Amino acid sequence: MIENFEIFEEVKKKITDVKKRIEELEGEKHRNLEIILNVVKAINSSLILDEVLKIVLDNLISLAKANKGCLFLVNGDKNLKCALARNSKGETLDEEAIAYSKSIVQDVYSSGEPIVIEDIINYEDFMRKESIIALNLKTIICVPLTVDGQILGVVYVDSNRVTEINKNEILQLFEILAGHAAIAIRNAKLYEKLSKAYIDLQSANEAMIKAERMATRGALASEIGHELSNYLTIISINAKLISREIAKISQDEKLNNSISSLLSGINKMKYFIRGLLDSAEMKPNKQPSNINNIIKETIQFVQPLSRYSIAKFVDELDPELPLVNIDPFQFQQLLINLYKNATDARKDATIITRTYFDKELNKIEIRVADNGPGIPPEVREKLFNINLTTKPEGHGYGLMICKKIIENHNGKIEVISEVGNGTEFIISIPVE
Repeated sequence: MIENFEIFEEVKKKITDVKKRIEELEGEKHRNLEIILNVVKAINSSLILDEVLKIVLDNLISLAKANKGCLFLVNGDKNLKCALARNSKGETLDEEAIAYSKSIVQDVYSSGEPIVIEDIINYEDFMRKESIIALNLKTIICVPLTVDGQILGVVYVDSNRVTEINKNEILQLFEILAGHAAIAIRNAKLYEKLSKAYIDLQSANEAMIKAERMATRGALASEIGHELSNYLTIISINAKLISREIAKISQDEKLNNSISSLLSGINKMKYFIRGLLDSAEMKPNKQPSNINNIIKETIQFVQPLSRYSIAKFVDELDPELPLVNIDPFQFQQLLINLYKNATDARKDATIITRTYFDKELNKIEIRVADNGPGIPPEVREKLFNINLTTKPEGHGYGLMICKKIIENHNGKIEVISEVGNGTEFIISIPVE
């Protein structure tokens, strides 16, 4: 009887232990699912790649009860590069110095299949791997980060002790989290590219506005100066005629003083205008520059703008072009003016920019050609004159600026054009 009682108590205790273990496992499952939900929520609320990587890796290390983990991303060469390494304390480790099983990571990346080793002693094939032996690893979990069949990277965690994990359960959790992580990483990388593109576009726009302002400032000063000079010449002539007429009919001292004061004021304004014209000389800030790079950068600047949305840019650049001492900012403005004229004449213009180095004459030649309507002979003769424009909203100093820039560099600018057959500007610059 006593013996039966003891057996009953022992069975009862075992049942209690089993129930307790089941409760613990259920509680752990609940905690794990809660972790997954919190991680998914966190990574989906951030588009900053570094933040996403930390959230993912820290929680995978926690789920696996591992010592450390690495998150690898595929680079432009289709090779894996460690983007982040962390330990169980949430500390960032040196990506270059961290030790891990490279063979496991490479196997997962190559096959696209996960590897889960809860206790290395049960896996003879892996026990022979040098990296595992050298690092004394016991538990390893490595899962690919896959989106739409494309592997973006690999997440890897390990431990030098055997951790109590259920292989199927932990694999399922890892795959769920890795799937969401891969989407979040892809979105974060796209956001990075978009941000960079926006910054580049903003920089291009600011550079263009600055270039336009700088160029028009000199041109407007020149324009205003010439206009004022013309008006003052007329006023001066009329003032002198009036002075002569007054001298014939009156010797009034106050009247003569007023005329003298008027003529004196006109002369002072002429000196002011001369200074204004001097300030419009657009003196270049020369420095050794690569014209091919300036052309590429300028095309990159203007292409995103709506004005050039249906235009096509082609460049045929001489790779043997030497550095030349020029003002890169002024040359960018020169190109912008020529490209702008081409698309003003034909919105879907094909604009071809060529460069060539003439070694015999030691000069660089830049040719900008388009397939627009061409320029009539009567306009072509006066093309570089100020105030010449064929557009209703034009100001007439765009090509005048181009000519001034080239003259400042001791160069020449010519135009070849025929009505119906496009236009080509030929610029030659000496290599000093």
